[in-house]
Amino acid sequence: MRLYSGYIYPASARPPQTFATATAPKSNSQNIRKPHNTSPKPERPLRLFLRLPTDHPARHASPHAALQKLRSSLDPAVTDTIKEIQHIPTGLAIGPKDAQGGQVLLNRKEEIQQVIQGSNAESEQKWAIFVIPGAIKQYMGYDGSAVTVSEQAAKEEFKLQTGTSPLKLHWSRKSHLSNTDNTATIILAVPEAAAPRIPHWIHFFGKNLRIPQDMHSTT
Repeated sequence: MRLYSGYIYPASARPPQTFATATAPKSNSQNIRKPHNTSPKPERPLRLFLRLPTDHPARHASPHAALQKLRSSLDPAVTDTIKEIQHIPTGLAIGPKDAQGGQVLLNRKEEIQQVIQGSNAESEQKWAIFVIPGAIKQYMGYDGSAVTVSEQAAKEEFKLQTGTSPLKLHWSRKSHLSNTDNTATIILAVPEAAAPRIPHWIHFFGKNLRIPQDMHSTT
């Protein structure tokens, strides 16, 4: 027998629960949830791009028709690696089932080009995107005339200054229209493997520009 506050309870029983004990917070060990560990999402394998002329019939046909054409002409060891074919602005994108299948498609791209005649096959690349504010839109030429910096001229100058040719380069439309001080923002993409070689500063059409290194990767 045990004695609690003047009352006698059997040894196996507990004292009655009071309001204070009923409303007391539970220990932190009971309240804290264990973190939910999620495995990282696997990367999508790189696709094989087929660049097509604007009037190519494959641009207007169903992507499945292109897949059927490949299946009827190529070894199943090649076509069995294909997960899907999609339309993209430049033509078709052939998506492999896995990275190994992507390598098979790349190794057999000449055969794929022969089946889809007029196409130009190339592997998808991972891009690093840089946003460079404050670029000059015009500069004074040697003869005193104003020279407008075109996107092509900016692309060529960037290659001369850094040794890396941008895959894409364009003026930010918003800053190009809203800025009134002859500057705007340039957005460019380089191969991801070349990103570490991009300098922190560049002398661009007579002005030193800082290249922010908070780049974004995409494909």
